[in-house]
Amino acid sequence: MPNLSSLAIKVRSDAPDANPVTFSITAAVLSETLCQTLFYGIYLTTCVPCCRTICLVGTGGREKRWRCLNEVHWLMAVIAFALFAISTFDLAIGWLNVLQAFVRPEMAISVLTDFADWIQTAQGTDIIVCMLLWDFVLIYRCWIVHGRQWIIIIPSAVMYLGNLALAGAVFAIAPSLGHGPEKAAEATRLLEQTTLGFYGTVAVQNVFTTSLLVWRIWRVERETIRCHNQGSPSLDCAQEQPRHLRSVIRAALESGALYTASVVATLISSPTKTEVFYPLSGITFQMTGIGFNMILVRTTPKSDQQFTAFDQNDLTTIRAPPNDGHQGTETLGGSCFNVHKSPKPQEIESKSTQSRSIFSESSVTKGQE
Repeated sequence: MPNLSSLAIKVRSDAPDANPVTFSITAAVLSETLCQTLFYGIYLTTCVPCCRTICLVGTGGREKRWRCLNEVHWLMAVIAFALFAISTFDLAIGWLNVLQAFVRPEMAISVLTDFADWIQTAQGTDIIVCMLLWDFVLIYRCWIVHGRQWIIIIPSAVMYLGNLALAGAVFAIAPSLGHGPEKAAEATRLLEQTTLGFYGTVAVQNVFTTSLLVWRIWRVERETIRCHNQGSPSLDCAQEQPRHLRSVIRAALESGALYTASVVATLISSPTKTEVFYPLSGITFQMTGIGFNMILVRTTPKSDQQFTAFDQNDLTTIRAPPNDGHQGTETLGGSCFNVHKSPKPQEIESKSTQSRSIFSESSVTKGQE
């Protein structure tokens, strides 16, 4: 299937009022490829901490070690590798497409709008697959944060299924582009509308799912702080947890807002057929990998355990301290608080009774001897 840039190029170049002076096809595609290359460099910088998160465990220094095979989050690792491979491949064939257009400038429009070309098919497939992977990861994180409750992600899952249906429609319409000029023109406009619907559904789904993520993390943070203020925990990890949750909220907001803003900007600029659409489409493609890495770096198995420690009513779960000591451990959503408990009066009385009985038994034994 062709990418959205090629569709916009085709529609505008076929328009009767198209101005070849103000609308340079090679300049438009070149600006898109340059912006995509720039943001690909930003994406590569986020891949370094992402690889550390996937492969290493520990806080730093000597505590860091390679993860065992059973400690690796294989789902996130496979998606991270897939996004990297697709982004790299798409950028490479994008530059190849630009070079082919510059070799024969008089054939630029035909080269860049040749929907039967494998480059156009691969680029269109790449961006749809990456956006679907991002949506899947966002819904998956929402499911984890909400304690693996399926009912929470039903609206997001329905919109995701709608995205899959629109993607299938795009792939079904694409072969009609090469069947005569009349059918091709009709299929081009229909394909553009379907692709814009796909972008719109992605934007709505991202706003909704990101809001659910931030709301849940904020609830957990507020409950953690409330229970911390009511109890008497030590300051070892009680102060660490709210700080970590704030960083998770910030990561979810930043990644979701950046990606959604790029999708909305691309969606708005596409119907206007302005030149700003082309760099925006290249930026949107790379923002999928950047947003994924930003979320993955801030998520750890400990944070996932903290969210699953809360029940369906967002109540805290506190593990009972050991029975034999004055020092126990309270766990609030996965964060450990060391507390010192004084023995109850009943325990003091029972212990004193045991001491008296033992003392009397020892006295009787000595008297018999």
